[in-house]
Order: sequence, then structure tokens, then C-alpha cells
Amino acid sequence: MRFRGSALVRPHVLDFLVHVFLPAMVSPYVPHAIYGMAILSISIHLVNAKKTAEEDRTRLQSRESILGQIRDQLKVEGKGVNWEEVDRLKRLARPVENDGDRLLPEVKLSWTDVFYGRKLPKEGDELSEWERKDLEKLRNAFNEEKDKS
Repeated sequence: MRFRGSALVRPHVLDFLVHVFLPAMVSPYVPHAIYGMAILSISIHLVNAKKTAEEDRTRLQSRESILGQIRDQLKVEGKGVNWEEVDRLKRLARPVENDGDRLLPEVKLSWTDVFYGRKLPKEGDELSEWERKDLEKLRNAFNEEKDKS
């Protein structure tokens, strides 16, 4: 057993599992492919974790800056406090709330869709909310232009 960082690495266990579950007639490159996929998976996970941590850090720094501006405005005694500005800054400093309306609906995906692709919807099929809004705007603009001429 060897220690690398905080993870315990046991290469002989992985070798054992590969040799037990993969027959001898399989290419000798299969263990390397499995190791490569494991390393790729771990690296993608770490990049995602790093990006999430950076976003959280930036969000907290911006909230801290906004709250500092509010503190500075309230500390100044000789100057009248603009409460509208303070309320606006307080709204900016609030944590972001998840809107249920903005979340995308869960899409059911089958393995045939994965391998053969998803069939495009026909013209009669229901449009998404954004497509309907765009079409309505275009219709209104077209009708206004038509009425002007």
C-alpha cells in the first residue's frame, strides 16, 4: 500500500480485478484503457470541483463587497443615507434563490436515443416556452408592420 495525498492507492488490487474479470484472450491494452478512463474521470471531477469552488468564492467576494458598501454608507453620519440605494444593495447581496420556473424539465432519454440520436419533433408537436414567446413576438412585429403599410 502506498499513500498519495489523502487517497490510498492499491495498484495490485486493480490488477487482480482486471485479471479476474477480463479473460486472458482480451488485449493486453484493456487494463491501460481502464486506468486511463479512471484517471480521466477523476480529472474531470476535479476540474468541475475546482470550477464550482471558484464560482462560490467569486460569489462570496461580491456579496462581501456589496455589504461593505452598505456598511460604508451607513457609517457616514454627516451625509444623508439613500435608503433606496441601500435596499438595492441589500437585494444584490442576497443569496441566489432557485426559481422553479427556470429549471429545465427532466428529459427522458433512452439508450436508443443515445446510439441512434433523437428524432426531431414534427411541426405539429408542442414548442418550448421560449420558442412560443419568440414566435409571438415575430407575429406581433409582423402584424404591426402590416398595419402601418
